[in-house]
Amino acid sequence: MKVVVKEDELEILDDFLSESCEYLNNIEAEILALEERVTDEELVNSLFRKYHSIKGLSGFFEGMNEFTKLCQIIEDVLAKIRNRTINVSSDVIDFLLKGSDVIKKIVFGLSEVRKTGERNIEIEEEFNLELFEKEKESLIETEILKSKVEEKETKDEYFEKDFEAKEEGNEEFSDKIEKKDNIEKIIESTTSALSSEFNEVKISYEKIDEMLGLVGEIITTKSTFYYLSKELEKYDVELSKKFKELFRFIHRTSEILQDNIMKIRMIPFELVVKRFNRLVRETAKKTGKKVKFIFTCNDVVIDKGVAEKLSEPLMHIIRNSIDHGIESASERKKIGKPEHGKVELISYYRGQNIVIEIIDDGKGIDIERVTQKAIEKGILSEEKAKSLTADEAIKLIFEPGFSTKDIADEISGRGVGMDVVKNTVEALKGKVEVKTEKSKGSKFILEIPTTAAVSQGIVVVYNSQKFIIPFEYIEETVKISMKNVYGYVDKLIIDVRDEPIPLYPISYVLYQEDSCSEDVVKRFTKDDELSVVILNIRGVKIAICVEKLMQNEEFVLKPLPKFLENNKLLLGTTIDYEGNVILVLNPEYFRL
Repeated sequence: MKVVVKEDELEILDDFLSESCEYLNNIEAEILALEERVTDEELVNSLFRKYHSIKGLSGFFEGMNEFTKLCQIIEDVLAKIRNRTINVSSDVIDFLLKGSDVIKKIVFGLSEVRKTGERNIEIEEEFNLELFEKEKESLIETEILKSKVEEKETKDEYFEKDFEAKEEGNEEFSDKIEKKDNIEKIIESTTSALSSEFNEVKISYEKIDEMLGLVGEIITTKSTFYYLSKELEKYDVELSKKFKELFRFIHRTSEILQDNIMKIRMIPFELVVKRFNRLVRETAKKTGKKVKFIFTCNDVVIDKGVAEKLSEPLMHIIRNSIDHGIESASERKKIGKPEHGKVELISYYRGQNIVIEIIDDGKGIDIERVTQKAIEKGILSEEKAKSLTADEAIKLIFEPGFSTKDIADEISGRGVGMDVVKNTVEALKGKVEVKTEKSKGSKFILEIPTTAAVSQGIVVVYNSQKFIIPFEYIEETVKISMKNVYGYVDKLIIDVRDEPIPLYPISYVLYQEDSCSEDVVKRFTKDDELSVVILNIRGVKIAICVEKLMQNEEFVLKPLPKFLENNKLLLGTTIDYEGNVILVLNPEYFRL
């Protein structure tokens, strides 16, 4: 199946892509909803209108005849549902989803090629349109026969009459308007609609990311401006005051700008979650299980960049919940559970973070089996396994290559899914926790920042190089006399308000040297005092001594260069007010 767009059609292509993408964002969710609400007239009409609109838009292109035909085939099936010739069945839903997938691939493919700036676009999709049309005919024929059998048992002519009435009503629509409304009212309503429509504009996320990059430059410039005003104070106090006033204005304006751009980047989390309806349906079908998916998003909004990165981990957890957790309908019946298993997703705010819980009512995680499999795969020794707590054993599912399945299939068993979950969540500066109860089910709890774009941290110095430690890990910073450092077993301890906290030199946690003895720590003293950052890493407090504590810094996190991208000790980089690159540390991977 081929789609061709000529150079002189590029202008209308942008309109086609904009409209079609908007429709396609909702089409899949509506098809899946139709499976639950088979007699929902409005849902059928809504789907019919969307496909009809996409078909109409594609008709403007000479090289999109096959695409138009594809839309027409799907529209034919929806028309049969509308006029009550056939009923909605699982086979009908499968057919609609199959067609929807192809349309999506083509539209999104066109969108990607359009971004490259090519003047003549050609996309080819491996799809047999003739076979699809034969499939449609066969489907309609089968469903008609089924409908006739069902009609003998019960008749419902109201739906058909109602649709017919609506069709007739559409033909007389313009006459009714003339009788009901005068010209002034029509003009007034049209103007109002246009005013409302132009109150919102569409903007690509590429443009938003570009704007966010400029905000990063403003943040760096703002810092430079502040330090220049401090330097100026040495020479001209009055001029320095004026500079500081100007700095406060720039600071306030840039914060408002940053806040507004961040809000533009935010999308309702529900939009992400809705797409998992299809995943649940297909996974349940392949595993032969009955599963209901329920979600409560509580008006949570999330940065689009974060949402995109979270999509794969959530997919792995939901798929594993069905494949490994939910029992078959017959098993559930035997143990007194409902035939349909339940996978529930709940999201809510906790402070500045978003918490996502994925709960299933399956059989729970078999901790003994997990431990045994980890031994078999060489992830841990038998001796180490004996000393593991239940919580430590559950965490083995996140180890690379771990799986409890003996044979891999297309759903799971390759030992990469949960590893991806852990790595992605930690890269987003979040954390993941698992709770499980035998025969009751499991709960995965993900906690992540709302946005990963703009952060704050404290600048520290080690080996004359600046590093940033993000604020979310920092409890406090203190100056400690060497008199308050004492040894305990094989560790150094500091006493902060009667609380003993283990002390490490930054050189040790960054794997720069293997010792954290008193002699090493003394090298970080200045006037017999240590500059210490107290961190909280996954609920454990530690103290890190550094050469120097500097200012708090607001920063936009930038990716690591290629040669450092696999270094887990680093989250990314940023630029300081002098234009120097600063490495942002990831305390999750400190050596302790």
